[in-house]
Amino acid sequence: MLIGAVFLLSPPSLSQETQDIPSAEREVRLAENARRDAVLRNDTGVLNQLIADSFVGTLDDGRVVNKAAELRANRLGDRKVEAWDSTNVAIRIYGNAAVVTGHAAVKDRFFNEGVRDFTFRYTHVWAKLDGRWQLVVRHISGRSTPRVQRQ
Repeated sequence: MLIGAVFLLSPPSLSQETQDIPSAEREVRLAENARRDAVLRNDTGVLNQLIADSFVGTLDDGRVVNKAAELRANRLGDRKVEAWDSTNVAIRIYGNAAVVTGHAAVKDRFFNEGVRDFTFRYTHVWAKLDGRWQLVVRHISGRSTPRVQRQ
């Protein structure tokens, strides 16, 4: 399985604090980190494994996107994320579902717009489908006005 290979190739360091986290929460945290790392590497193969076929994303302007659009937005050449830093991350487990909330500061280059630097709040909903955690819903809001640096 591709996701398992990703975790084996770049295992997170497990501090005592992380080891004390229940296994479902730890698995979701690993999936969140794998998603962020895949976005940073434009690895749409890994994203394809992490995002459920039924995925629905709501952008800060109200547009709704599906899995195909989410993958297109992260193709090499269309978007390059230079930094993605999350803070205030909270993970809540509800059986085979998990809700992750947080605040992200992102710096990227998207569709020849130049370098953008912005922040937003996000909610990710993960579901354990076919024995693995998959992102089923993503919602972002409160995006700051990107500071664009033309090149």
